[in-house]
Amino acid sequence: MFLPGDYHTHSFLCNHADGQLIEYIQTAISLGLPEIGLSGHFPMFLLPPQFHKYAMDISELPNYLATAKELKEKYKSKIQTKIAFEVDFHKPIFSQYEQALKPYLPDLDYLIGSIHGLKWKDYIIPIESSFILPAELARKNIGKDTLLVSYYSDLLELVRSNFYDVLGHFDVIKKLGFTPDDEDRIWESILRVLDALETSNMVVEVNTSGLRKSENELYPNKRIIKELIARKILLVIGSDAHHPTDVGYAFEPTIHFLKKNGLKSVSKISSQERVQVPLN
Repeated sequence: MFLPGDYHTHSFLCNHADGQLIEYIQTAISLGLPEIGLSGHFPMFLLPPQFHKYAMDISELPNYLATAKELKEKYKSKIQTKIAFEVDFHKPIFSQYEQALKPYLPDLDYLIGSIHGLKWKDYIIPIESSFILPAELARKNIGKDTLLVSYYSDLLELVRSNFYDVLGHFDVIKKLGFTPDDEDRIWESILRVLDALETSNMVVEVNTSGLRKSENELYPNKRIIKELIARKILLVIGSDAHHPTDVGYAFEPTIHFLKKNGLKSVSKISSQERVQVPLN
């Protein structure tokens, strides 16, 4: 079966992942992938301190970029290596992120836009399954649905920013482990994001990492993916690898599902192109 590029990987530099950049490239080559994206977390120094441990320190960026460029050249006869960052979106500090990234953009092929922290009153809620919701958020029709709507409102602002190339793990908010009380309300919020994507230049990631976790479900879920395909919104696939062995994780069954639901091609991504690769 044809396997596309894997555009979402993390190395030891992100502090919560394992493996050297070279190991991710070598694994991708062994799988026969045509492309690999090195997409380390851009430093989270603008977010509260509890988030800093999930990304590189700003001082590590020159080494990350230099090593990635060296490996890109070294393995160019075997695989196309893309250099990228996964960058958080948080509206109050978005302009600061833009300025912080500006010196590095000439070296990058793409940016993944993601949300890992969600503001709620005086909280910045980390979107992690280990997070215990405050009592006021757990009450029916008060916190949970409002929090979900807030997440998709932020996601909508991320898309409208026109700053990122790829929308990462669309519905990662489900890691918090609760279901909405009013599903129609949440679906309406999701549809607004899809409407914005139709008029944007972004591609959307089908992220297989949820299949490695307790959710046991792709990001985004199948209902959203079917809507993306129906609207002809461009898709890429990413493993969100945190270990070299995660590269290309569950790509075959994911491609089978995408083809079964009418997807004809996936995207190759860089700052210059949106080439479509047929799913033969």
